[in-house]
Amino acid sequence: MFRAALLSLATLLALSPWASLQAASDPTRPPVVVRAAKSQPAAANQWRLESVIMGAGRKVAVINGRRLGEGDTLGAARVLSIDAGGVWLSSDGKRRRLQVHRALNRNWIKRDRN
Repeated sequence: MFRAALLSLATLLALSPWASLQAASDPTRPPVVVRAAKSQPAAANQWRLESVIMGAGRKVAVINGRRLGEGDTLGAARVLSIDAGGVWLSSDGKRRRLQVHRALNRNWIKRDRN
């Protein structure tokens, strides 16, 4: 009887750290986020130009959270051209201009060189 109780107690103590390790989660792991699938815009007024990135011969526009280059498509629209002021799109045989809302002010800082 004593031996059976001792064996049960030893088994319980041996498995308890394993059970607590399985139940504990990694505190450095980011939480799981479930996002709904993004649907393509149904109308042209739903397109939103978020940014234009240009440099080293590469032009990229971010529209509705998607990175697009010239010739790429966004739903039924095709990106015709990208410049510093905005993007030209073609959809249903019509051209539409999406412009960057804020004008970029490039203020150069003059440094005193001693």
